[in-house]
Amino acid sequence: PLPCISVKYQKLSGCYRYHLVNRDFNRPPPFFMGILNYHIEYRELGLDFSEVARYMGYSQEDVPSPVDDIILKSIEDAADYCNIQGGLVICDDIILDQTKKSIRVADYEFNVKGRLFNEIKDSEKIAFFVCTAGPDISNVSKHLMDEKDLLSGYVLDVIGSITVEKAMDNIQEQFGNAMKASGHKITNRYSPGYCGWKTSEQFMLFRIFPENFCGVRLTESALMKPIKSISGVIGIGSHVEYHEYHCDLCDAVNCMYRNKK
Repeated sequence: PLPCISVKYQKLSGCYRYHLVNRDFNRPPPFFMGILNYHIEYRELGLDFSEVARYMGYSQEDVPSPVDDIILKSIEDAADYCNIQGGLVICDDIILDQTKKSIRVADYEFNVKGRLFNEIKDSEKIAFFVCTAGPDISNVSKHLMDEKDLLSGYVLDVIGSITVEKAMDNIQEQFGNAMKASGHKITNRYSPGYCGWKTSEQFMLFRIFPENFCGVRLTESALMKPIKSISGVIGIGSHVEYHEYHCDLCDAVNCMYRNKK
């Protein structure tokens, strides 16, 4: 766990700025506290039949044959296709601009918009995260679809999406426990592309990470490779609150998780 640090608070023109107290000013002050890396085994996630069925639009009792057998087989097969990695970069020198609804870290300003900003506005630090299920599960899914086994390819694609979310749930829980031990709380996590936060700002977000962090990179259109990857922010502070997701917070009408989580 990171040690509990002392901070001082100052409000400037609608901005919330936090600085470390007693920092060594003989060196250029870093804008991040550190990097945390995680590697998670697929079977630790406990992915089950009902989760996959639900995200495919079925109740557990109504899954027809042969879909049920394909789901069960794909859950087992996915253990060979997932290489789950995740990590966080924790930034302590931040400005939260109430007027712009933005987060500034060093020279980077993230325009997260009002709804997301309200979730993290009391943060003293920000953790930027990335998590991936690795490239193989998407590659195998695509291969199956190319071979006209569309159903098996689709089921494996769904499992890849659920896997990376459950993996980040695991990382977030571990991280939250570490922060609690150091006297801090965390918010829920929020990603570019949701709540009005533009996907294009992933380019700035990935400049904060070390190169090839967790094996994830961006395409020219700001999409992540491997495909089954997620990124975003988590707020940290003494007065932040963790709120469960609710679909009214987000305007992504085609989200596979809408009204399901």
